[in-house]
Amino acid sequence: MTIGALFFFVLFTATIFASYIALRRKLARPALIGAGCAAGCIIFMMLFALANGNVFPHALLVGLVVGGAFAAATMAVALYFQGSELREQVKNKP
Repeated sequence: MTIGALFFFVLFTATIFASYIALRRKLARPALIGAGCAAGCIIFMMLFALANGNVFPHALLVGLVVGGAFAAATMAVALYFQGSELREQVKNKP
């Protein structure tokens, strides 16, 4: 792994972390955060693959599959816990 690849991987993880926090804190609409998370994850994973010496079609496929999967998983986990908190608040309300 090159320094450039490591840089893009750090940006990829920072995108996931920032998106998760933004969703949990309700900083914007979930669709807007999800779109930004998906775009960022796909782009940074594609750049990570390119920095590792992959050809563009392979890097694009890696970006779409791996970046998209991580973005979807981040959204699913954050929204699940957000919904779980709401259900708990409703249940404990007199």
